[in-house]
Amino acid sequence: MNVAITPFQARLISGRTAAGWHDAATKAGTVQNGVLFLDQAHHEQLLTQFQRPATPVAAPPPPAPGKMRGLGDLVHRVALPIARALGLNCVDKTTGQLKPDSRCQQRRNALNAAVPFNPPTK
Repeated sequence: MNVAITPFQARLISGRTAAGWHDAATKAGTVQNGVLFLDQAHHEQLLTQFQRPATPVAAPPPPAPGKMRGLGDLVHRVALPIARALGLNCVDKTTGQLKPDSRCQQRRNALNAAVPFNPPTK
């Protein structure tokens, strides 16, 4: 059984395999009207032969201990730069921090209380 590989599919496969897959596949198969035809077994053999080794993904560093009280602080860490860039009223123009009486600060405190990262021990 033949496998039909379009130019778009060939680019996707080339991006996921080691260098040389495209040349080997072109030599092993036939091209008709811009579509590469390969035998199923040979296609699987080439994918195995040119398989890239898995690269480990580094985990993001954990937050500094004691810095984040809860979910509100996490949202604050992500949303504050966006709020600054948009010039929202909840950000003090001189300090660049949330205004203590703003709705944003109230939501931050409410989220910290609802979802604390270090709940008090009993």
